[in-house]
Amino acid sequence: MERDSKLYCKYEKINATSGRIVILAIRYAFILTYTNNLTAMIPRPIPEPGPDLYTEEEVSKLVYEFYAKARKDAALGPIFEEHVIDWDAHFVQMTNFWSAQLRGTSRFRGAPMPKHIALPELSDTLFKRWLQLFRQTTQEMDNPLLKQHADAVAEFIAGRLWMGYQMSHFPHREPAVLDTSEV
Repeated sequence: MERDSKLYCKYEKINATSGRIVILAIRYAFILTYTNNLTAMIPRPIPEPGPDLYTEEEVSKLVYEFYAKARKDAALGPIFEEHVIDWDAHFVQMTNFWSAQLRGTSRFRGAPMPKHIALPELSDTLFKRWLQLFRQTTQEMDNPLLKQHADAVAEFIAGRLWMGYQMSHFPHREPAVLDTSEV
């Protein structure tokens, strides 16, 4: 990529919570020739969330059904089982996250990037598998607008998390965009 349209980042370690937790904070400076917005890097715009678009029940069903698949998956299941200690709390957290993304609610409190960066040995294949299972789940939903919206958000999130993971674990390599064309 040309210098004027390349994604640049600076790494900074921040010691938080009295030295017990080290969070890798990544400051992004997106220098794009036509905009200063990361969403311009994805092929499809992400729809705006709205409280009247989907119900909380639909969001909750999406979360529970996705994680039922992910926990049984040969590639993703062991990762989730090793790192999720309290599944009830995780379901609440993920429902709040997806409700914020899809309905615009403000219950979610968390920082997904540092948690994913802390996981060992993630790969683009795992992010693609996550996206594939997510899309299988949305395909089974009765709401085609929810499917379209959730899939767009999931693709964006998978791409950002993979980008952040690479920048953290392989700082001397140029990060690769997550190729979701065959997912």
